[in-house]
Amino acid sequence: MFEWDDAKSEANLRERGFDFAYAALIFDGPTLEWDDVRRDYGERRIQA
Repeated sequence: MFEWDDAKSEANLRERGFDFAYAALIFDGPTLEWDDVRRDYGERRIQA
């Protein structure tokens, strides 16, 4: 479902203690989502 740059994922693991595969787990559970209406972005943006 998700794709990412492996080198960036490894750098994130070194710098922050978790890789992108772990970070993507946030989307496995329930989330709150709403439209970002702070300004006109020219496209729909969703905050979660």
